Amino acid sequence: MRNELIRSRFFFVVLMFLFLFFQQWMGLLVEPITIQFSQAASVLDRWINTILPVHVIFAMVFLPIWGVLFDRHTRKRVLSLAGFLWGVSAWLMGIAPTFPTYNISRVLSGMASAGYSGIYAMVGDLFKPTNRGKVFSLLLLAQPLAIILLALMPNFADSPFGWRPILLFFGAIAFLLTIAIQLFIKEPKRGAKEPALADIPITGTYLLETDIALKDVITPSLLLIFLFIFLGTIPVYVLLVGMGDYLRNTHGLQPQIVLTNMLPAMVGVLLGYPLGGVLGDFFFRYKKNGRLFTSLLGLVIPTICLYRALQMQDVLTGQFLLFMLLVSVFMAFGLPNLMASIMDVALPETRATAGALGLFFQSMGIFIAPMIFSWARVYLSIGDAMLVISIAAWMLCLLLCVGLIVLIPKDIEHLRRHMAYRGHLEARLAKSKVR
Repeated sequence: MRNELIRSRFFFVVLMFLFLFFQQWMGLLVEPITIQFSQAASVLDRWINTILPVHVIFAMVFLPIWGVLFDRHTRKRVLSLAGFLWGVSAWLMGIAPTFPTYNISRVLSGMASAGYSGIYAMVGDLFKPTNRGKVFSLLLLAQPLAIILLALMPNFADSPFGWRPILLFFGAIAFLLTIAIQLFIKEPKRGAKEPALADIPITGTYLLETDIALKDVITPSLLLIFLFIFLGTIPVYVLLVGMGDYLRNTHGLQPQIVLTNMLPAMVGVLLGYPLGGVLGDFFFRYKKNGRLFTSLLGLVIPTICLYRALQMQDVLTGQFLLFMLLVSVFMAFGLPNLMASIMDVALPETRATAGALGLFFQSMGIFIAPMIFSWARVYLSIGDAMLVISIAAWMLCLLLCVGLIVLIPKDIEHLRRHMAYRGHLEARLAKSKVR
């Protein structure tokens, strides 16, 4: 029985990872595809697409909407709907005859791309709180893996088949994953792995109540976590975009050498997510705010290492690569622990909404970071702009982290008392049914 449970959970996590990975991969590919398609479009269409990225706005707006849908309905069906819309939008973009119709389909793709927001709440209900950081870290690997794969891919513009078959391929993948989710995934009970409910059969159905949702989701701890995610995302974007320009323009490196120099940083993120998740879970076993001490490492060490790296004149040395590797490894400590912390303090029936709000603030950080970076580059060199923005954001995150270290144990204790009361009710209900 235990081996069967492990296999079912493993299959569940693998399927969710594939869903995230292919969706992230397609999202990254759509940008160069749009640029290529827009070359034949009118000047007005290109201007509108550049100035008003409607698909991004729709994706951000629909993140909390999808979160509420996950909390109010059967999550497997909601995720299947998101997968279906993803497949439809990919095929519509693949067959779009004009750039305006392509952009309309892209807006639908933005709406569908926000549908992954409930995955973390679903997966969280399959694992004990002391294991969630590790599992979330594996799911978060989908994005850096997609970025690395895109960087290593040949230019599809040189392909004799063009870009349309690529989108049709992703649409087919989306439909296959949707069918697999609908047929082979069992809906996990909300809160089934909470300590107070672990040994009690759950008969009640707990859904988000709209009238009390705001009070349950907007708690002091969750607000600090959302701000932490927002500010912590800005250095990630700035370094991802700015480091290539820094190596090319400041140090005169050729594009191929730039890619080689950035490879350790990319690998560092792949190491940092699971390492951060494992450490966070380990410390959480002994202290309710243990995950925050792991996140603290992800602020202090990158600050020191980035400062040292950007002061070096020779960026081809092993020392520079080591510093950038350490920056990326420890910078990745934060997100898996913050996502797990959301599950630690939110009620089971509000976790998809709370997780979606966390991802909304992450998207806000990605949306605002280019504006901040562009403004900083007017007054500073590219190296100084990266350093100032990153350190300023990390220091603000440090203050938020200190606040969370104080607040989060109280919110976790409050949740566990609520779950103990719910467990007592479920136990009484089970006994009455036996009689």
